[in-house]
Amino acid sequence: MNFCLLVWPVVYALSSSPIALTTEWQTDYSKAKQLALEKHKPLAVFVGEGSDGWKKVSPGTSFDGTINQSLSSNFVCLYVDKATSNGKSLADALQVTEHTGLVISDKDVKLQAFNYSGTVKADELVNVITKFADGPQTVTQTESLAKPVVYTPASAVIPAAYMGGGCPNGNCPKQVQYYYGR
Repeated sequence: MNFCLLVWPVVYALSSSPIALTTEWQTDYSKAKQLALEKHKPLAVFVGEGSDGWKKVSPGTSFDGTINQSLSSNFVCLYVDKATSNGKSLADALQVTEHTGLVISDKDVKLQAFNYSGTVKADELVNVITKFADGPQTVTQTESLAKPVVYTPASAVIPAAYMGGGCPNGNCPKQVQYYYGR
């Protein structure tokens, strides 16, 4: 019985791999930038609102051991709370135009390798984290995710009041006809 009590902690310590269950979130840009430079890692900036706004960047994403391990191992993570005046100023400077966004720097923390305003789907977040985990060697352009194009039905050019003979206050616009050709 004493043998099991002595052996179990040793076996557990040897068998468990060091997986980060949580990500260490920086909240001060200057300190995060300095830490990124010291560790020679890109800066991953999550912009949101509220105390856990970083989760809102990718709603429904389980920030489990895998994602946290990748974030902790490969990035210095900064959370910018856009609900504060300093956070809004920094988000504006980073060109995050929506309530949430994600910005990833190069390893020199001079250029943006990735910038996206809006929410990121879980699979897209994994792809972005994986792609920029080692940081691009040379950043020549800032990448982003494609935003879906929303098509709306065409609206009438002529307001409905002008159609069918009804003119507001008797002021009908002159109709101009264009003739093409001869």
